[in-house]
Amino acid sequence: MKSSFFIASRRTTRDFRKKQRKHLAEYIMAERLPKYKAAAESRHGEK
Repeated sequence: MKSSFFIASRRTTRDFRKKQRKHLAEYIMAERLPKYKAAAESRHGEK
């Protein structure tokens, strides 16, 4: 029981880290490329 809990918690930790990495990457892109984001949004608005 103890080992199965450890394995399950390890799996959720891995998934959580994966999600955190994805969110962090999106946050960095939004922070570093605000002009690109604004340009993309204005293009979508024109269409």
